[in-house]
Amino acid sequence: MFKPMKHFHLIISLIIFPFFSAQAENGTIKPTIRLAAYEYPPLYHTSIGGEFSGTIGETIKKMSEVGGSTLQTTMFPLARSYELVNKGLLDATLSGVHPKFDQCCKASQWSYPWSAGLFAKSSQTKIPTTEEEMIGHSVIIVKGWRSPYRFMPNLDKLIAEKKIKVFYPLSNFSAIKMLENGRADFLWGAVDFLWYLRKMDLIKNFSYHERLKIPIVIWVNKSKPSVLDSLDSGYKILKQQKMLDEQNLLIPDLMKKSYKEATFKKTQ
Repeated sequence: MFKPMKHFHLIISLIIFPFFSAQAENGTIKPTIRLAAYEYPPLYHTSIGGEFSGTIGETIKKMSEVGGSTLQTTMFPLARSYELVNKGLLDATLSGVHPKFDQCCKASQWSYPWSAGLFAKSSQTKIPTTEEEMIGHSVIIVKGWRSPYRFMPNLDKLIAEKKIKVFYPLSNFSAIKMLENGRADFLWGAVDFLWYLRKMDLIKNFSYHERLKIPIVIWVNKSKPSVLDSLDSGYKILKQQKMLDEQNLLIPDLMKKSYKEATFKKTQ
């Protein structure tokens, strides 16, 4: 175990000081991409063995490799990941396309079609398709999620007028348990919540209804053009060699060899 002060200095050194990998290939130094990520299985997460993995995680690792870079990933809470890249203390992070990133960062050419929407008990027949149809209903939204505002732009106003009731659990697991126990009519979540439902043996109890698609991209700080060039170059090579599927993830044969499962945590 590190002593507190030594541990602090180690973290600061990893964040603040840019560096290049000492490993060389054919006499050239391979630049290191410092990626700030957060736990979001099965897309990107820390595996049971402690390695960075996930379907997107393994794709980015391969993209970095063929683009001539090495990938160094540090896991932070979501908001902290954005802050570190926004300030240029780390190079890149993952997020849906959003105007707020345009000032600090540039998006990779690679993207993943992320889907979000409403979960309901399988017996539910009427699933709202518009914000207006949500009036009179209750919904569960994991605390901190902003994507529901793209489907319900007037959500805060509707809550204040008591036209929609919202519950804010702190984790995906808690949100699913609340819906299972009938605390609300619907749960706002991503298609990736199906990973949790399988782990919880609830996959047959719920139905998912897509209401939104947002491309997930790699946002790279504008002060790091070489990082973006490396990622875009790697993406181009993977496309040319037909190593990506229709969702821009590694094809099944490659994914099966590299993907490492995440630990199931009730706090995520």
